[in-house]
Amino acid sequence: MKDVVVIAPFRRPTFRTAISKKYPVDEPWDSPPLIITGELLNNGLSATYFPLINIFNAYNEDTDKEILEQFILDNPAKIYLFSSDHFIPSRSTASLYGMRILSRIIKSKNKNSIIGSIGRISTVLENDIFTEVEELDFSIVGEPEELIGNMINEILGEGLDSVNNKYSCFCLRGSIKKPEPAVIKDLENISLPAYEVLGPAFEMFEKYSSKKTRTIPFSMRTSLGCKFKCKFCSGVPNWLNYRKKSKEKVSAEIQHFKKHVGNKGYICFLEDEIFTRDVEHVRDITKVFKDNEIFLEGLYTHSTLLTEEIAEYLVPITNRVYIGLDNANDKILRKMAKGQNMDIVLSTIEKARTVGLKVHLEWIIGTPEEDVDSLIISLSTIFNLLNTGVVDNINTYVYCPHPGTEYAVNCKKYNINIVADLEDIQESGGIPASYTGKLSRNEIFSAYLISQLLIAEVKNNIKINGYTNEVTYPNSNELKRIFGFLKQNK
Repeated sequence: MKDVVVIAPFRRPTFRTAISKKYPVDEPWDSPPLIITGELLNNGLSATYFPLINIFNAYNEDTDKEILEQFILDNPAKIYLFSSDHFIPSRSTASLYGMRILSRIIKSKNKNSIIGSIGRISTVLENDIFTEVEELDFSIVGEPEELIGNMINEILGEGLDSVNNKYSCFCLRGSIKKPEPAVIKDLENISLPAYEVLGPAFEMFEKYSSKKTRTIPFSMRTSLGCKFKCKFCSGVPNWLNYRKKSKEKVSAEIQHFKKHVGNKGYICFLEDEIFTRDVEHVRDITKVFKDNEIFLEGLYTHSTLLTEEIAEYLVPITNRVYIGLDNANDKILRKMAKGQNMDIVLSTIEKARTVGLKVHLEWIIGTPEEDVDSLIISLSTIFNLLNTGVVDNINTYVYCPHPGTEYAVNCKKYNINIVADLEDIQESGGIPASYTGKLSRNEIFSAYLISQLLIAEVKNNIKINGYTNEVTYPNSNELKRIFGFLKQNK
C-alpha cells in the first residue's frame, strides 16, 4: 500500500469524446501534479501518480466504472490526493466530475483511506468544496508545494485535526476557519516533476486508449503568475505574483524528463500564463530549449508582450505563438480587461510573421458583454483572418463562468445567470453554463458550433485553393434572422 496516490481527476466528456473515445483530441500531461508527487517522494513518502484527466478523457460510466474500481483496488493508498494546476481553470473546475466519481469508489473499496485535494478548484472554493465532493476529507488552499511533504507526514502520524490546527492553508471537513492561501516562495526549492513514477500510468494509458506511449505530449512550466486580470480568467491568490524558474532549474527538469520519460513522450507546450513577459527569462530559457533540442508546438504570449527582440528569441524553439484575442470588438475587450485592442493585436501578428512565427488566436464565444451583433462580427472576422492568411489558426471556446473569476463572483452585476453545475464548465465543446439578457445558451452554443465548422471548412479550402487578398463582409440581416430562430423555444 502506498502512502499517497496522486490523481489528476478526469472531466465529464464533451460531445466530441461522447461520440467516440477515439476522437482525435489530446491534451498534454501537465507538470504540477508531478511536482507535488516529487515533493512527497523527497519527504520520504511512498507515492505514485496517475493523470486520469488524460487517460479517461472520454469516461463512460457504463463501460469504465469497473475499470476505475479495479484501478482503486490495484492501487491502495492511505491517502488519495487530487491535484491540478493552481492557475489554469480549464484543467480544474470540471474535474469535480472525476473527483466525485473517484471519491465514491475510493470510500466503497478502501473506507479508511483519506481523500484530499490541491489545485485551483480547491483554492477558489475553500470550505465550499466539501459541499461539492461529499467524501472529501481535506483540501489545501493555494500553492502548498513547500509544505505538502510535512503536511502529509503529519496527517499519517498525528491525524487530520493536528494538521488543521497547525497549517492556515489547510481546510478540514467540518472546520469553519477561514483558510489563508499557501504560496511558493522559491521556485528553485521545489522538487522536480516525478517522471520516474510514470511507468504504471504509461501502461494504463496504452491499455485504455490503445495509443503508443511514444506519442504522449507533455507540458512544463517555467514561470508562475500573470500581468493581466482578465475578468474571465484571473481570480486566485498570487495571480499577479510573477515568479520564474532559473535556467538551471529548467535545464534540470528537462534532463530529468529525458532520463525517465525518454522516447515515450515529448515536451510540446508551456503552461506559463505568459512566457514572453520577461525578456531575460525568454533569452535564458529559449537557449536551454535550443541546447536540449526541444521544439515546442507553441507557447502563450500577449499582444503587448511580444517585441521584435523576443520574437527573434522564440524562432529556434517554436514556429507558433498563441495569443488570446477573445473578441474583435474593442469595447468588449476593454470591458473584459484584456489590456489590448484589435490594432495592437494586428501589429503583434505582423511582428511574429516578420520573423517566421505563425500565430494561433484563441477566441471566446458568449462573454457577458456579447450580443448577436458582436457574434456576427466575430464570425466574419474569424473568416477573414484565416482566409487571407493573417493568422495560421484560430480556436474558439465557449465562455465559462469559472468560480473565483470576476464575472462569476459578481455575476449579478454583469447580468450573468449561471445555471449549470461546476462539473459542466468546459471551454472546448462544453454546453454553455450560463446565459445573459443578451444571449441565450442556445445562441451561444450554436455560435460556437458555427465557428468550429467555419474554421474547419476555411482551413480545408485554403489547403486546396490557397489564401485570398479579399476581405468580405457578412450579410448581417440574414445572420440575425438565423440567430432569431435559435433564440426561439419552438
